[in-house]
Amino acid sequence: MLQPLSDPARARRISLACVQCRSRHVKCDKIRPICSYCQVHGSECTYRTRRHRQTKVEEDNVSTTSSPLPRTDLEPLIELYYRYFHGSHPCALPAAFLRDKITEDIPGMSLLVSVMRFIGSLFTSSVPSGPLEDELTAALSQRQPWTSGFEIQALILYSIAAFWCDKIPLSEELLMTAIIKAVSIGMNTRMYAVENSGGDPIMAESWRRTWWQIYIADLHIAATNHKTEICISRQNISADVDLPCEEDEYNSGRIPEPRTMEEYDNREFASDEEADFSSYAYLIGLLKSFDRTIFGIPRDSEANVRSICSNTDASNAAWMSLLPKRKRKLFREDGKVDELLFKASTLLQAYTIDIHRQLSKLKYSPIESVSSCSPRPPPDRLAPMYYREAHLHTAKILCAIERMTDLLTLPTDMTLHTPFTICMTATITIAHLSACKFVFKGRELDVARERIRLAIGALESFGEIWPRAKKVVREIKAIARDVLHLGREEKADAFQDDGSSSVQTSAGSLSQNPVDEVDYFSSVDLTRYLGYSGDFSCLGSSFDKHEADIRSPFSLDIST
Repeated sequence: MLQPLSDPARARRISLACVQCRSRHVKCDKIRPICSYCQVHGSECTYRTRRHRQTKVEEDNVSTTSSPLPRTDLEPLIELYYRYFHGSHPCALPAAFLRDKITEDIPGMSLLVSVMRFIGSLFTSSVPSGPLEDELTAALSQRQPWTSGFEIQALILYSIAAFWCDKIPLSEELLMTAIIKAVSIGMNTRMYAVENSGGDPIMAESWRRTWWQIYIADLHIAATNHKTEICISRQNISADVDLPCEEDEYNSGRIPEPRTMEEYDNREFASDEEADFSSYAYLIGLLKSFDRTIFGIPRDSEANVRSICSNTDASNAAWMSLLPKRKRKLFREDGKVDELLFKASTLLQAYTIDIHRQLSKLKYSPIESVSSCSPRPPPDRLAPMYYREAHLHTAKILCAIERMTDLLTLPTDMTLHTPFTICMTATITIAHLSACKFVFKGRELDVARERIRLAIGALESFGEIWPRAKKVVREIKAIARDVLHLGREEKADAFQDDGSSSVQTSAGSLSQNPVDEVDYFSSVDLTRYLGYSGDFSCLGSSFDKHEADIRSPFSLDIST
């Protein structure tokens, strides 16, 4: 939700705009001692005094003047950045420690501050984002004397924001630049954080987090753009960067001895004390398993698709089984949602649906091609022999849909989540629409439609901040009208940016071969993995009892 930049109860307004805003012909909110515009731009703020009718004429130049906020205090826009964006992308220094660095003449610092201001402006209606982005563009064009970690942070954070402001080419260019610059200075090595921190463990931790934020953004952007490889893996860039610590440790400055990726990869053999890692580390570990089991493998053969499903299921189950008990509720000790584990949980559900749908009973519709988020429908179905397991793949998808909608009902502000949640929600909603058409009936259909309303409402909440979310909502509604046969006279091409007139598909026929009704679950016990408490006979052609047999991962242990 958009927030006012200043608290009216603590700021005094007058009727005249300040001299600086009047001279620039911009709207002034008239807050004293310094208006929001001058505060954001760090300029002097001067108000002319009103001349009283019953006194002598005062000099025109009499004024009340306020100096800009000291650079050791965080500006309101930067505070908004930390409040809404930093928690799900925590690579910059914690707010309390940024104050100590923000006034230093360090290459890249002013660029980072400009990025923070721009992102913060997206979360308020009080300050227009356009002028701030223009200033950011100008700052990017200025050559830095040398590449610093702060410049890398600015590039990767702006890449994420640009992506969800629907500036995809700019986002990809910024991401590639961040990767190239990071590798050129050795940020992908363990020693970079040690040698470039000046002995400050908080700074060293920030550098480690920056490399891993690059890796995470690389995978997110590649997946959302339907690419089969991520840039770092495609370029065979190796990394031995240590893992981040817990968020409360980072924010307080109590940085422990960092753990290594090797320790994480061998956690199943470690003692109880040694097997506990940070939420950030568990997120990284999950993404690296996706990189190994999903990315780089074409889905053009039955063997590949089946292998991807089998290997990814095994990795996901292992990840969940080794997740410490204290992290299975997705809430921190202060009662707030753990944004990093929230991101990991949504990724689990989205990829479960992505990899299993091609082998499930949830048929694709040509209209799905209008989605800029959901994976493209495959050109044809796989051989019928593989559909003896269709019920199994369908069950896993339906469970993932339920878990994702439970995630969306958590008691937290939706805009605190990473904007990459937008495409994960869209992917799951499209599969849910297919289930409404091909699987659910009666009461189950009514329940599913309510959950789809929840997902669309979540997307619209993101749309208040991120322009691309508005586009995604339009796409989902177009798909829903076609799949559910609602308002079929409306054309899907109304939602195409270029004004093209039809939905293009690569398949001669996307109709699917009939699936034999095989009770595949009679010999398979998936209760622990899928979270079902009932029997699986409900997953026949009618799915009569489906919604009653799914357990919430938030009131219960998410590993069960």
